[in-house]
Amino acid sequence: MKKNFLLIILVFLLTYSYSQGFKLKIVSDFQADSLILKSFNQKDHKYDPFLQYQYQKEVVFKTIKPLEPGIYLLLRDTTIIVEFFISNEKNQDYTIEIKGGAPTFKGSPENEANLKYINKMQEFDAKIQQLDNEFQELKKRGMPQYMLQPFIDSIALKADLILKEKKEYQYKMINEQKGTLLGSLIESTMEMTSPPKDYYNNRQKYFTYLLEHTFDHYKWEDDRLLNTSLPSNKFKFYSQLILELDPAVSTPIVIAALENSKKSEKQYYNFFDYLEIFFGSLTSPYRDEMLYIAMLKNGLTYPNLSPERKARYESELRIIDKNQPGSQIPDFSIIMSNGDTTSIYKIEAEYLLLYFQNPDCPSCIELRQKMESMDQLKSAIANKKLKVITVFFESNPLIWNNYLKKGANPNYLHAWNYDQQIELKNLFDTRTIPMLILLDKDKKVIKKDLMSNEIELYMKMINP
Repeated sequence: MKKNFLLIILVFLLTYSYSQGFKLKIVSDFQADSLILKSFNQKDHKYDPFLQYQYQKEVVFKTIKPLEPGIYLLLRDTTIIVEFFISNEKNQDYTIEIKGGAPTFKGSPENEANLKYINKMQEFDAKIQQLDNEFQELKKRGMPQYMLQPFIDSIALKADLILKEKKEYQYKMINEQKGTLLGSLIESTMEMTSPPKDYYNNRQKYFTYLLEHTFDHYKWEDDRLLNTSLPSNKFKFYSQLILELDPAVSTPIVIAALENSKKSEKQYYNFFDYLEIFFGSLTSPYRDEMLYIAMLKNGLTYPNLSPERKARYESELRIIDKNQPGSQIPDFSIIMSNGDTTSIYKIEAEYLLLYFQNPDCPSCIELRQKMESMDQLKSAIANKKLKVITVFFESNPLIWNNYLKKGANPNYLHAWNYDQQIELKNLFDTRTIPMLILLDKDKKVIKKDLMSNEIELYMKMINP
């Protein structure tokens, strides 16, 4: 009797646990090999499959545990049929009917509302497209501007009215869907207010405005958005805007956005990590030390920063905050190709280009070859405005000696930091090589991490 009672309790618990999970019934009238569900992968910024069943007219997707709130995709083989929202861990039991290609939801008012919202947005877009078609037709007529202008003004007025109606509808939907992921997504995707008209003729003002207002409507406090593609798309657009501006202009704006993202720890980490890959990674062509240093310093002010991140940010900052423009480099001992022992401060030059390298590394060889064809660089050396000194800082003298015999440019100076103090004391950030640093006569940094496409520009500046 006791065993039977325990069995009944176990069955009840399993049934109760299962009933709290995810259940989605698909009823359809199309043909396919399989039906697939995909969820958003935050790490890789893409949708990955997590459930797949052989196609039948009726298929039920089930999981014991509820799915995380987010947006999910239903695919017929490789074709997306519909996306659906999950706003919370309760009420994850509903049906999607797909007949004649049109999906309908049963048991999920939020997803029914989303279908209506999509259709309404398509109507607004079609109206705007129609006005654009009218404008293009008018331009083809070749009318003089004074005749064309009244028509343009009329089209612009109609467009403004459509956009106003669209915004009113969006706010209506946000209020109706308050608390749902759909409501949060609609609000987060609302368009920013257009820049003042005169900004369109000023590149810096225009891109500065866009950078400042990209996240005007974004719901940083809603972690459910992380299980959608919206943050990744926003961050990609935002990163492209950053590239359009000088770091001195963009950096404080980016830091303000990072500060605002701290409304949610998860959102902050996600935003920081995306920007770090783009602007902080050693292998990124868009690496921006000025921005990355500001990001790290901002991160270290975050009270909720995890111990692991704190240690990593501090370590990164110690390395890359060295040798910034305007600072003097530390002195270090070198042996020259003729056998003389000296130090870098004893090398006198109006300008000095430090070239940290391993002679055998492919990227070092590639850069040396490019430099040999740079006319401005060769002219600066010939005019005695500049000295180039290659610096080998590893412990294997055979590599350096072989380089001196076979690959050393006779127009450059060549040195070996024989006591390895560069590496042992982390005097420079040499995690990636080659590393070029341009110095003035006092050994102050003019440009750190000079890129190959920047060399000739700087040579023109020092040797006009």
